Amino acid sequence: MPHDLRVGRVYSIPDRIAVFPDSREARAEGKGVKGTRYVVVLQDDPTVCDPNYSRVLVAPFSTREETKLGKGAVDVPFKRGEGGLTDDCYCLLGHIQPILKTDVVNYHAPLAAARVEEIQAIVAVVFGLLKDDAFYGLT
Repeated sequence: MPHDLRVGRVYSIPDRIAVFPDSREARAEGKGVKGTRYVVVLQDDPTVCDPNYSRVLVAPFSTREETKLGKGAVDVPFKRGEGGLTDDCYCLLGHIQPILKTDVVNYHAPLAAARVEEIQAIVAVVFGLLKDDAFYGLT
C-alpha cells in the first residue's frame, strides 16, 4: 500500500478514475478530466488498513459550485486549507465510490475531527443508517 490510508484524511487520485454517472460520456472523451482529484477516505481504519482488502471507500471533492456532476443537498462546502485543499470546494457525498488503494497518489492532510463527524453523520443518513426527517424536509 503506497500510503498510510486513514478515515478523514485527504488524498489525491488520478481524476480519470473518479466516477460521475451524470457526466460519464463526457468524461470518457476526456472532457472535464484534470490530472488529479482530491478525495477523503470514508472507510473505517481496520478495513482500510487490511492488506487483503484492495479497495477503499472515498468521497471526491469538486471545486465548482454548480456542476453537471449534480450538486446536491449532501454536498458539503469546504474552505481552502482544510485537509490540505488548495481551493474552496465541495465534498460530493452523493458520489461516494470505491477506488483501488493503489490508485492513491498523494496524502495531503487530515480533516478536523468535527468535519469528519459532520461527513459521517450525513453519510449515515444517505445510506439509511439513521432516520433524519428534518434532513429530508419531512418535519
